[in-house]
Amino acid sequence: MSKTQLIDRMVTVGEGKIAGKAGATKALKAVADEVVRSLSEKGAFTLPGVGAFKVEVLPGRETRNARTGGKIMTPATNVVKFTPAVAVRKAVQLRPVRP
Repeated sequence: MSKTQLIDRMVTVGEGKIAGKAGATKALKAVADEVVRSLSEKGAFTLPGVGAFKVEVLPGRETRNARTGGKIMTPATNVVKFTPAVAVRKAVQLRPVRP
């Protein structure tokens, strides 16, 4: 789903509670900004009914340069992990498996 499709869906489902596309755009931006702020300051963000985002440290490790075959050290870095809510996991499990 694209950002535009999500905004259209928010307006449709909002039933007048969201003031058109402009209001839906502001609401979506506010949620996205809060996710980023919370992850950068606290290291975690939970969106009830959807799941939880958490910042984890990926430790530095020795890797190999594909071109030369030489060993190089990859520095430690922060990564964002997402854990879906139980309702989301169940909904995905009920979806038919595609080959």
